[in-house]
Amino acid sequence: MIIDYLNKERLKELGIRVNEEHGRVFVGGNEGFEGKIFRNFPTITTDGTNFKNCVFEDTQAVEFSQGQITNCMFRNVSQISGHYTDFKICKFIECCSQGPLLTIDSAGSVEGCLFETITALGEDGYVIYSVYGAKKDVKEIKNCKFIDCKAESEDGLFTYCAYYTRFLSCKIKEIENIDANSCDFGGGVPTMIGNFESEEI
Repeated sequence: MIIDYLNKERLKELGIRVNEEHGRVFVGGNEGFEGKIFRNFPTITTDGTNFKNCVFEDTQAVEFSQGQITNCMFRNVSQISGHYTDFKICKFIECCSQGPLLTIDSAGSVEGCLFETITALGEDGYVIYSVYGAKKDVKEIKNCKFIDCKAESEDGLFTYCAYYTRFLSCKIKEIENIDANSCDFGGGVPTMIGNFESEEI
């Protein structure tokens, strides 16, 4: 089933709420979504909703909170964020972002994902940007593949990871969170090893 933002009548039938003032569309429900195609949206927001085998395309941003995103595809999406959200076996294809493409906030994981033809612009232009609530929340990026990706990050790396050193503190500590043995950067592509203080996760 295709769920197209340009078809407002269909959105209404499906109970999808549109906030025209802020350009956001709330897509939710505890039952989750499977096998749906979301197209032409400004910003999709979710809370506590799982998505499986779904496609998000030609969309400005998708903001997930407290969900599981499994085997989904993101094509021509400018920004994706996950707050307490796991991304597993997902594909990110032909995406261009101003700043980070995929942001992990507070907790969440990225595992078994493909990033292909990605451009992340600006000095904070990372393919994956993670800031965890605490060191115990940090998850390794595992079994991911990066093909034809370009990141304009100041340090020249594809990923950034940090965690808050104390609860309600503004201080963060940078840490390396890529499993370099299981991820494929296509040869000469920058890896994480370099500027971050390496620690055991």
